[in-house]
Amino acid sequence: MTNADFQAFHQVILAKSFVQPAALCVVDDRTQLTYREFALRVGQWARWLSGNNLRKGDRVALLMSNSADHLALILALSASGVIHLSLTLADGLEINRRLVESLEIKSIISDAVEEFPDCPVLNTGKSAPGKDDPELDPTESCAPDDPWKIVQSTGSTGHPKLILQTQAMEMGYQSRRPEWPVRDGFRVLQTIELKYSYGLRICLSALMAGGSVFLTGSDASIRNLARLLIEHRITHLATTPFHASSLAKFFASQASPALQLEYVTLAGSIATRFIQDQTRRYLCGNLFVIYGANEVGYLTIADPVLLAQHPDSIGVPVQGVEIGIARPDGTAASPGELGLLRARGLDFPREYINNPPASAKAFRDGWYYPGDLASVGEHGEIYYRGRADDLINFNGIKIAPIDIEMALQSHPDVREAIAFMIDHPVHQDIPCVAVTVLKATSEEGLQRFAVARLGRRAPKLVMILPEMPTIGIGKPDRNAIRQMALDFLNQPRTAKAS
Repeated sequence: MTNADFQAFHQVILAKSFVQPAALCVVDDRTQLTYREFALRVGQWARWLSGNNLRKGDRVALLMSNSADHLALILALSASGVIHLSLTLADGLEINRRLVESLEIKSIISDAVEEFPDCPVLNTGKSAPGKDDPELDPTESCAPDDPWKIVQSTGSTGHPKLILQTQAMEMGYQSRRPEWPVRDGFRVLQTIELKYSYGLRICLSALMAGGSVFLTGSDASIRNLARLLIEHRITHLATTPFHASSLAKFFASQASPALQLEYVTLAGSIATRFIQDQTRRYLCGNLFVIYGANEVGYLTIADPVLLAQHPDSIGVPVQGVEIGIARPDGTAASPGELGLLRARGLDFPREYINNPPASAKAFRDGWYYPGDLASVGEHGEIYYRGRADDLINFNGIKIAPIDIEMALQSHPDVREAIAFMIDHPVHQDIPCVAVTVLKATSEEGLQRFAVARLGRRAPKLVMILPEMPTIGIGKPDRNAIRQMALDFLNQPRTAKAS
């Protein structure tokens, strides 16, 4: 592909301002913009970037709320060739400071802070762009290998790793994403904050398809998400199992008007059978489950037909991606055999920024290894078996946490189950599980239930929690759960009165 043939995502979106100028583009809690108005706003932000001496190849950090200006600014950065990294206040000052320093960030653009250690802050509230700046020309040159964003891994196995993502990588991701079933009145609700790659990419995908994006603004509570679904007649929802489960629980307890949802995709963590059933019952029956990684985007998809036959599967490879299951020596695993999931496709990254050890582990022989265990079923469907780092070794018995989770989730009183390990000087790893329940039950009863199904692979500790702690975009926080178990086990025991 030549540079002249290439179109970046911002060019595709801005071009729609000529095709459908009056169509509704972006709505937040304060602003409503048509495609024409949004394109003008992008042009204003591009001129603002230039006026603040930000040029192609410079690196900035974004610390912004979920707003139309946040989206417009991202398109302006992309069009200007300025590379951005998304930060979040929740990560804390020290982590953000180290990132800013190591990546040679030139400025921080924010509507949330006015000062940052050793880095200038451009506060958008104090220096908003002018209203009379011209719009951008969507045909302006953009090369496939131009970097536009620094993407962070989820950090579920430690400190986040960083990818310098090019325009071609983003468009490769967009090409692998299942197509939105576009129609007039196509409306998408953003439930995941724009600072996360998944949340941003959902919005970019919707705008490239000509849909309308509705942003949460400052209130991302489940109650507000439910209100937005109803009031704005949202038709398409791409979210996490955590958000879908929480929304389903909310609507199950409310006498709410019927939703207009026509299409729901779940990604970001595993969608259990319970979450799938609740999503279909209370949100939308047209359910898709997707597996992927921040570094490369979507890798597999399970459509409604496949889910009906194999509800525990994460689907089959998306178009343009090859999936393999590898043994530790790199040879291909047999069907049904547990191994490391690996993937390859066009426009995949090849390394992490300034992290040779992590790069050597994740990018090998043309494959990307996300660090997940998986197996392949009889009909080519893929089954996620957990993180390789979470594999439990109990007295030499290898136990995939998901086997414990699926066994407990088959209990009629269990809503959610998360398995984990506790280190032991003799047995190496002690298998444990935390559960949330639908109605009162006992930990002893759940323990007996697990033993009947798993035998020696059953958890030695079952802990009932009022709710499951999560991290990031709703993934279970196994470290927090493990610490809760350790705190429980370390509590002094008081003898019962006779």
